[in-house]
Amino acid sequence: SYQRLYSMYVEALSTTVPLTQFAENVFKTSSGRRQVTIERYRDILKNINEFSPDIALEDIDLTWIKKYEHWMQERGNSESTVWARMKVLRMLFNEAIKRDLLKPWQTPFRLYEIPELRYRTDVLRFAEMEELLHFKFEDQKIRRARDFFLLSCYTGLRYGDMVKLKSENIRNVGEETWLTIKTTKTGILVQIPLTIIFYGRAMEILKRYKSVEDIVSFKWNSTINRLIKDMLSISHIGGSQQITVHTARRSCVTALADFGVNIYTIQRIAGHARITTTQKYIQLSTATIEADLRKDG
Repeated sequence: SYQRLYSMYVEALSTTVPLTQFAENVFKTSSGRRQVTIERYRDILKNINEFSPDIALEDIDLTWIKKYEHWMQERGNSESTVWARMKVLRMLFNEAIKRDLLKPWQTPFRLYEIPELRYRTDVLRFAEMEELLHFKFEDQKIRRARDFFLLSCYTGLRYGDMVKLKSENIRNVGEETWLTIKTTKTGILVQIPLTIIFYGRAMEILKRYKSVEDIVSFKWNSTINRLIKDMLSISHIGGSQQITVHTARRSCVTALADFGVNIYTIQRIAGHARITTTQKYIQLSTATIEADLRKDG
């Protein structure tokens, strides 16, 4: 009956059910979110569930949120990762308020402000990538983390897209080898000529392994970040910068700009939906700024 269906609907959207169940019912009963966005939310909810299995909205308070934030930081999660996960959690509280399941003053986000992302300036220059590419690391895990990181530097792929790379994403077209992938975050089709970009350095890395899957099979970005920290400590490359796996993406965009690549081409390679996002990623070297000024002057 209608009454029974309605009661089931209300029960499913209760703030007492596990957060993952609540979220799935929100996805079913609302529109406007792309499937790729929902999948990203599901990944974040898995992380929340790992920290606190079967937690319900009504059990989440300010103390819980601060503990969750601290737990993520201890695992080496980047500032942007913490920010994204907190945004999803706040979204679910807002959905509960929309449905009159909670009052506005009952959300812990009334007392907790999500830390804004700071403007990041840490990048590796192409010369530093070259040093890293040829540095002799004895530890096999560090060597693989180095190759993962550099492959990301040479393609600009996000961590989430890197770990999903398959051999079928890399194909020969004529005399060139192309990497083609639809990005997880924006759903944009990215096409990268691996034999051309950065003098084919990505191909040098790929030739070290039987398949690209052997490079990218890391389960957690926190694992990569810990190995990157060890890698830079051993090699003394990167100075005092806070280098993480996401630095590779900024380094790619910046290096392409330093090489004089058109910003719209950089946007296509990075898979950015907006050109303004590409502009924020670029940290031009002083040499590039000087050369541009001399050329224009």
